Amino acid sequence: PRSLGEPKMNVVVFSRVAALYQAILKQCKGVQSVKFQYAAPEDPAAIRSHVQDADVLIADPNDISRLLDQHALPSAKWVHCSFAGVEKVVYHPTAKPTFILTRQAGYFGPQMAEYVLAQIINRERRFFQLHDNQKTSLWSSPQHHDMQYRLLSTLTIGILGAGDIGKKVAALCKSFGMTVWGLTRTPAQGQEKCPDIDHYRQLEGLPELLAHSDYVCGVLPSTPQTVGLLDGDVLQHCSSKKSVLINVGRGDLVKNATVIRAIKHGWLGGAVLDVFEEEPLPADSELWRMPEVVITPHCSAVSLWDEVAELFAENLKLFLAGKEMKFVVDCEKGY
Repeated sequence: PRSLGEPKMNVVVFSRVAALYQAILKQCKGVQSVKFQYAAPEDPAAIRSHVQDADVLIADPNDISRLLDQHALPSAKWVHCSFAGVEKVVYHPTAKPTFILTRQAGYFGPQMAEYVLAQIINRERRFFQLHDNQKTSLWSSPQHHDMQYRLLSTLTIGILGAGDIGKKVAALCKSFGMTVWGLTRTPAQGQEKCPDIDHYRQLEGLPELLAHSDYVCGVLPSTPQTVGLLDGDVLQHCSSKKSVLINVGRGDLVKNATVIRAIKHGWLGGAVLDVFEEEPLPADSELWRMPEVVITPHCSAVSLWDEVAELFAENLKLFLAGKEMKFVVDCEKGY
């Protein structure tokens, strides 16, 4: 902890969103021994005038990565990433973080869970098709085979990644009676086990999980162990149920070409994709034109500035007190 005689700690909000700076000032009202400054990434002078002297910095992962490129964080003791994904920082090719790195977490689970459940219900109840029918004034009889649907309580979802976000997805799906499988890197034990997950598997059990799942939901972080996890012929294990892949985690979990091939081969019944190996998804990608595919622009969960400020303020108080902060990144694990 800082004593009263020490100089003020420089905290820099390095963001294109001035509203984030104002939200942080509001949340940190009354915090002592801190000097808050705002710096816009599009202002080159800001790096020299503010960032290089920052003890604490909050920024998005792309900007943190660019600052590492420029060796512009010589004084940084703690950097908070305003997004969940930190792979561009942790796996920076030339400059490894020498500071404590924390990430925005603890808020995205409910958002992503709502997205996943909404997509499942939309597909099972054929809401997209009904909306198209409305455009042409087409009345489809409920007895028509195209209008038949499955109850969620008869379906199984396999969640790849049973951490904070995966558990939120599991809880919401379980509340509708779905059977839930969860994939973890290491065996879940004690308090780590989620009561809403019926069956746990590790990586070697991935084929079994895929074979049992009507929906496969990816919420994994990007690490050397997860990149390309569903590439090759892995998705052939989905063929018995023609599973639908929902990916809201990281785009490098599976290549676009792999998803296209799996749908064409009948291994997957479709895909709901919010993340991609290249973003924005190129306009000439075949995925745009496939009727089995739903595409959204990486919006299953967004960083809401009030929530970012709330977590940052909580961690800043812990940091100033010399206590352990929330959501510290383990650079060996990558998350």
